[in-house]
Amino acid sequence: MLEDRLRTAVESYNRYREPMATATVLEYSPRRFRVRFEGPFCTTCCRDDYFDDLRYELEEHGVPLEAVDVESIEQTGLERFDVTFVVDAVDRRD
Repeated sequence: MLEDRLRTAVESYNRYREPMATATVLEYSPRRFRVRFEGPFCTTCCRDDYFDDLRYELEEHGVPLEAVDVESIEQTGLERFDVTFVVDAVDRRD
């Protein structure tokens, strides 16, 4: 299930990126999910890399990289972003 993979990917993301960035799932549906990213990460040259890193973590947990895209990024605080990801296609056999 994608939800289980997302939870595991976020745990792994936080394990390797705290305290520079932490991720928290805000909303989940099979076709879209929102994640809050917080931390003192660089916001000028590599901010989006922190968001893409979650896609790579998902890939490590069996979700194809090309199946998940960033749909929108909303800055909700000085060092806080809410990012909506859209899921195009995921193998649902497992």
